Amino acid sequence: MAVEIYIEEKLGRNWVKEEGVFFTGCFFYDKKLLTEDEVYENLSKISDFDALKSLINHLSGFFSFIIHRDNNLFAAVDHVRSIPLFYTFCTENFLISNDAEYIRKTVGDNELDPIALQEFSGNMVCMCETLFKSTKQIQVGEVIAIKNNNSIEKYRYFAFTHSEKYMENDSYYLEEQLLQRFSESIDRLIQYANGRQLVLPLSAGYDSRFIALMLYKKGVKNVLCYSYGQKGNFEAEISKQVADILGFNWVFIEYTDELWREWSHTDEYLRYLRIACNWVSLPHTQDWPAVWQLKITKKIFLK
Repeated sequence: MAVEIYIEEKLGRNWVKEEGVFFTGCFFYDKKLLTEDEVYENLSKISDFDALKSLINHLSGFFSFIIHRDNNLFAAVDHVRSIPLFYTFCTENFLISNDAEYIRKTVGDNELDPIALQEFSGNMVCMCETLFKSTKQIQVGEVIAIKNNNSIEKYRYFAFTHSEKYMENDSYYLEEQLLQRFSESIDRLIQYANGRQLVLPLSAGYDSRFIALMLYKKGVKNVLCYSYGQKGNFEAEISKQVADILGFNWVFIEYTDELWREWSHTDEYLRYLRIACNWVSLPHTQDWPAVWQLKITKKIFLK
């Protein structure tokens, strides 16, 4: 079986490619942030599926990786599929890429899946499917292995599940657990930032305000908060109040019909739609102009 690995470099991420190992993103092994060399060292040692299963259960962060060794190929995405991977079988070949459109065009996959179309109207295509029948995706928290006999094996190392195993009087314990997990995630963020500026889309909602408060409590000062929309909207007003109280810098990006018309005709906007869709998800366009304006006005620097 011939294997083709194609990484599209114009999708906003830098990939490391070395001796059959391809990866991008941020990797934590338990609570330790791995360097690029340490990521490669861990991935390059993988020779079978069991070894990969053992490793992946220790990893967190945002990442994707592909390992091509001898006649085997292994690939995985993180817990929320923040950096997607796509694949297809084509006669005797297996093709994997970070770009669904490349796979679709390469194999001439022009037939839309009617069920996927219905799912897409609800924001996203489910399971391993995409809008096109032959183009597949690696699912959230999933590892796949491709063997020489053209068979595929899948392993879900993480799944979002719900159960009613707790009682009402467990609420205090659950609140403590939630706070601990949230605190640990903020610690990982700080470790990853390593002193660089953090940029927070701060609204009137509890989620972003809680993030801002946790950063303040942990002593992080290099934070830029931003809000957007029409002038005088209540979300922006509360956002500024919170940022001022915590001592964080704050920026407002005004949205108007004229600016939306200008933004929607840029090459950057079209590129964003391709990245955000990938024939799987309905792009969320609300935040994009604000981030782009922050970038072109040099309020933030994207690396």
